[in-house]
Amino acid sequence: MKESKLIEADLDKFAVCDCPGFADTRGLDFEMVVALSISNAFRVADVQSIVLVIPYMSFLVDRANPVLRALKNLQAILPDAFKKGHAVQRSLFLFITKHAIEPDAAMHLKKRLETHLRDEKDRLSKLKSGSPISARLQIQEKVGIWQTLVNLHDAKQVHFMDIENKKKVRKMLNQYVTCPVVQPNYLSNPMEKSECQRNFSKHIKLSTDTWQSLIIQPYMNELPREIQEI
Repeated sequence: MKESKLIEADLDKFAVCDCPGFADTRGLDFEMVVALSISNAFRVADVQSIVLVIPYMSFLVDRANPVLRALKNLQAILPDAFKKGHAVQRSLFLFITKHAIEPDAAMHLKKRLETHLRDEKDRLSKLKSGSPISARLQIQEKVGIWQTLVNLHDAKQVHFMDIENKKKVRKMLNQYVTCPVVQPNYLSNPMEKSECQRNFSKHIKLSTDTWQSLIIQPYMNELPREIQEI
């Protein structure tokens, strides 16, 4: 979707919000606005659940790196999302679309997740003692992500798109509204990033310069003339 939308669901006092996209290709300005918008949403409303929408093809290409990138984007906002046993995981769901490309995709997903988890654990065990710390941390991060997805699958928090099945849709929505509220302190502060602070200060300066040159200065120039005419 090009713009965020609010979609009223058929459950009382519940709405599904389309979140702005992550890693916006329009530049840091839009990325900062997205981060601030998400942060503000958590402060003004009770966010009951977070649903990450991923097309099934993302699990099939490039060693599932599109899935990892999407989840790392989520982790930038929820730093503890993939820490073992963190409470936010009870409110985290995966919604998989475009799965018709593989028959019985829902049956095969668990095996795919476990395969990716096993592969990363094998890579971690084969790292030599002298390997860079960054390489070990990177693999450990992937292990944490895949383990969390396996856990979400086991907890029935992974759903496949099937809008024609009304009973299934309602059951899914009920899961979204009965899980614990996501606490605002789970979120990172986007303005803690140095690049966001620099960019925000640039906009503050631009705004003050605009007021100075286009509004305040012309007003001050006109004011003496207006006084003389009185």
